[in-house]
Amino acid sequence: MTTQHKVAILLVLGICSVPLSSKSAELREQYLCVTEQASGFRYDLPRKAWRHSSFNVDQKYIVSLAREAGYAYQVTLLGKTSLLGLCKDDFDSMGLLSCNVLHGHFNFNKNSGRFIYSYVYGYFNVRPSDTGQEAEGDDTPNIQIGRCSSF
Repeated sequence: MTTQHKVAILLVLGICSVPLSSKSAELREQYLCVTEQASGFRYDLPRKAWRHSSFNVDQKYIVSLAREAGYAYQVTLLGKTSLLGLCKDDFDSMGLLSCNVLHGHFNFNKNSGRFIYSYVYGYFNVRPSDTGQEAEGDDTPNIQIGRCSSF
């Protein structure tokens, strides 16, 4: 074995013994969550009544380690930079993650890969439209279910 080979082997061994950085840990702790079904309520203006409604299932979410101090994880819409919500605590012993998100809640089980997202704004908080605030039917409460996979 030549001296160059010995040096190369020592370099490889040295690189392999370096602990993984926190950045590489962050990359392992990301999940893509894809909505499979969604249902909720919309306001039927001609009938002046709330009705059951189906929703588009094209929503995708990213669950990743939080960038804000004091939080374990964050939830964002795929392709968006603004936060949808933050998760105060890490996954529990059963693999469950619970997050407060804008006007709702996002729950994820990393063992089953399933998530459920609820958006509850728009029914209980209606204000008169002449004030320039939200009018009846301006928002649509809904619930989404789907699956997440790590990437």
